[in-house]
Amino acid sequence: MKKILFVASMILLCTLSAVAQDRMITFDQLPQSSQTFITTYFSKANVSYVKIDEESYGFEYEVYFNNGAKVEFDKTGAMKKVDCNHSKVPDGIVPAQVITYINNNYPGAFVTEWCKKRTNWNAELSNGLDLYFNSQYMLIGIDD
Repeated sequence: MKKILFVASMILLCTLSAVAQDRMITFDQLPQSSQTFITTYFSKANVSYVKIDEESYGFEYEVYFNNGAKVEFDKTGAMKKVDCNHSKVPDGIVPAQVITYINNNYPGAFVTEWCKKRTNWNAELSNGLDLYFNSQYMLIGIDD
């Protein structure tokens, strides 16, 4: 029994040590495209911190703001997710045809989170709905 417990403990220890850890970086260490995205759409927000989230399949950049918003970028610096923590995602991030669809079908609602899911896009709305769009920004699903 002691041997089994020892082996299980060693496996757990090895697994935990193999899990990648986040690294803090400076804003200037982000890819140029990520820096441009932040200065374009979040020029009035103060960056709280920036980190690299290293995972088994790669890594991504995460930028956190003092107002609670967060932006994630892939390893090339392309935007993956904007989460404005119940506030409106800045104008220009969500494609115009998605905004038009939302305005026509959900008056008064706005996008609080916009993220890429493989080849599709997800918009979380202020009214609690999740809308799913294909790569041409055509609605393909709704989740409440």
